[in-house]
Amino acid sequence: MKRIILIGFMGAGKTTLGKVLAETLSIPFYDTDSLIEHHTNSSISSIFLNNGESYFRNLEKETIENLPKNSSYVLAVGGGLPCFNNLMEILKTLGTTVYLKHDVTTLSKRLTNHAEERPLVAEMSGDALVSYIQEKVEEREMVYKKAQLILEQEEQNIDSIIHRLNLLHQKS
Repeated sequence: MKRIILIGFMGAGKTTLGKVLAETLSIPFYDTDSLIEHHTNSSISSIFLNNGESYFRNLEKETIENLPKNSSYVLAVGGGLPCFNNLMEILKTLGTTVYLKHDVTTLSKRLTNHAEERPLVAEMSGDALVSYIQEKVEEREMVYKKAQLILEQEEQNIDSIIHRLNLLHQKS
């Protein structure tokens, strides 16, 4: 059974890379935000607006607890998910956690184009967005770095990920 859990800041490419990785490995792909939206029949933005971040973080925990127990998959989690409710430790028991690491400049460029889809940065742009990303990445970095595999930007392609995962599993 193979489970790969992609973590990192919003805009790191967890969903995009996760879909390709799952297809390459011929295993299912799950995205916690999509699972939450499907379960609640509401967008992440609406959940934040109507119920607040705390409510959303509890939905993330429930979603992780309800993942398939005996199957392989690739999972992309929300950027903040590992940092709340002891979920990083739980993720590490589910499979191999992979931190998709990016610099603040790259993240801000990616998020500038899609900020409206991201409730925590929807109203931000320019320097405010860069400052927010810098602050949050610094806060979350110590949790993200608990991942079993940390991939720098230049290593974030399918061949490199599979190679690094194979090396990691050979050691254990």
